[in-house]
Formats: sequence, C-alpha cells, structure tokens
Amino acid sequence: MLGRAMEALELDHFNLPVAIELSAIDASRNVHRAYSIKAGHDLFGDILIEVRWGRIGTAGHHRRYRFADAGPAECFVRRLLTRRSSAFKRIGVAYRQSAQGPINR
Repeated sequence: MLGRAMEALELDHFNLPVAIELSAIDASRNVHRAYSIKAGHDLFGDILIEVRWGRIGTAGHHRRYRFADAGPAECFVRRLLTRRSSAFKRIGVAYRQSAQGPINR
C-alpha cells in the first residue's frame, strides 16, 4: 500500500524537496484523516522534515524535525510510514497514498 512511498524515501536517491500525502477515509465509520510528510533542506544544509496530520477539513497538527544527515532522516521517515501502514489494525481504515512528488516552488 505504502510501498512506493517507502521506496522513494531513500534520501540519497531522490532530489529534495519531496512531499508525500496520505489519507484514510471511510465515510460509514466517520473516519476522514490526512497525513503528510514534507522533506527538504533548510538554509544551513540540514534536512528538515515537516509532518502534518489531522481530520480532513480542519487545521490539524504539525511538527518539524531537523536532521544533520540523510541516514537518520530516512530512518525517521520510514518509521513514520511503517506506523501509517499499520493503521488498519489500529483505526480500521488503511491509509492510501494520495500524492507524492517534488514540492512545487
């Protein structure tokens, strides 16, 4: 399900910035969740990862993380995606990838 996102997140093999958009929707259960991961470089050359989550249509929540090296950043994003891939067991609805690619500047 999230395999393409996991494969693309080898930070040494793709050009930053990149964005991954996920959604988990089941109207019959009133589940409308969004999750996004954006990765890019900041002005100091570090890798900045922004994670946003919440109910679709609301402001939701966000958090930013900074990494000096690509290895720990890649590991962090893989853990996030692994957690999202287990959503069906936790909330009864699987996340689907709605978009992936470079961030338009």
